[in-house]
Amino acid sequence: MRGTDESRSSLRSKIWSTNLIFNPFSLWITINPADIQDPIAQVLCGAEIDLDKFSRTAGPTSGQRAANITGDPFASAQFFHFMVNVIIEILFGIKKIGNNRIEREEGILGTIQSYIGTVETQGRGSLHLHMLIWLKDAPPATVMREALRSDRFRDKIRRYIRTTIHADIQGKDDEETKQLPKAPEVSYSRTINPITNPVESKDQGHQLARAVQYHKCSVLTCLRKIKDRYQCKRRAPFQCAIDVWVKDNGEWGPKRLCAYLNNWNPALLICLRSNHDIKIMLNGSGTHVLTFYITNYATKKQKESSNVSALLAKTLAFHKQQEKHETDIQRINKLLLQRCSNSLARDREFSAPEVMGYVMGWGDRFESHHFVTIYWDSATKALQDEFPFLSSNNQRGVEISTQVRL
Repeated sequence: MRGTDESRSSLRSKIWSTNLIFNPFSLWITINPADIQDPIAQVLCGAEIDLDKFSRTAGPTSGQRAANITGDPFASAQFFHFMVNVIIEILFGIKKIGNNRIEREEGILGTIQSYIGTVETQGRGSLHLHMLIWLKDAPPATVMREALRSDRFRDKIRRYIRTTIHADIQGKDDEETKQLPKAPEVSYSRTINPITNPVESKDQGHQLARAVQYHKCSVLTCLRKIKDRYQCKRRAPFQCAIDVWVKDNGEWGPKRLCAYLNNWNPALLICLRSNHDIKIMLNGSGTHVLTFYITNYATKKQKESSNVSALLAKTLAFHKQQEKHETDIQRINKLLLQRCSNSLARDREFSAPEVMGYVMGWGDRFESHHFVTIYWDSATKALQDEFPFLSSNNQRGVEISTQVRL
């Protein structure tokens, strides 16, 4: 059923099957469109904003912008799906046409072979995206492992990272970065064209990086208590380096002199004007573990429902009323478990933008390819019906089945 945790978990098989066809994924990206701060989202809410002659001081105010978004979940969901589709088609250069045709061209990340993205809600109910990207002609793990031993190949990777993944603002360290002035409401602006105004666009990128990519640890957001110590779940402070580095075991890092600046892509930062994250997979010593982690994270369950206890209490009351004259304790327990399970599967919490996404048919995922489920039991039975000797125990059957496998 769409929207359930089980439906999200079904993506895991799609991710692994895509790995089998196109080799391991190359990039991991998190996208957070700034619905409250983006003037396009405000226009979708009905605000009177002239985007051709945009003025930050002409209104609406920040409080009114927040009220517009929270009061119009349809506009919030529409803005999110519009922005993600534009990024995929224009910036990434891959366009899905129906179920069987894909057009590709080189984008800001290279030429993309495939992608799978899952939509998730944040604490305040807005939507964000976790996306896995497979680059065209990416080598399998064994080839990548051998290639990384070459200085020439590592130089290519360093050039790619230097262009694609940034984590530095003009070589400034922690103190210098914190001293940079934070432009007021920098995200509430029009994107500056980097072709016609390269200097202004670069300055806007620096302002945005300082405002939205600087990570500040907080107990309310990222700090978790582990063995009597608070640790950042995003692993800040991050490793610093005076230049991009890549090791022959696949470990890597961008240029970073401020330990609290998170990775970003320059083009995405200018387009989104909001926080995002990007990582490249190089088959390092931790990549296998990270692959499992990311696969599970991308398909993880929704946040715990605050009304679970109320749902179970209501179910328990109904159960006691229905079975008050029943004496078979085994049957009573069985029915209780079934009813609790059905209640939790039937009654789930969704944010309003999520609901709008489902109502409008936008769904909770972005996939470049069309997948067809193969039920293995049915496939095995069909093979056995067509080739009875496959299940035969006689010697002749074993010999023939061995030849078929070969």
